[in-house]
Amino acid sequence: MQLIQTTTRSLGFLIELNWDRFVYFGMLGLCLGLSVYVASVTSANPFIL
Repeated sequence: MQLIQTTTRSLGFLIELNWDRFVYFGMLGLCLGLSVYVASVTSANPFIL
């Protein structure tokens, strides 16, 4: 039980320290996905944009 509490506390501390990195990589993935979508739409119909 002690090990589980310590591990959970340590994991929470790491997330607290690095939350901005999670947001950064999440936004990077979102932007890449959006750019792939826009590229596929414009290649199908070049007069949209």
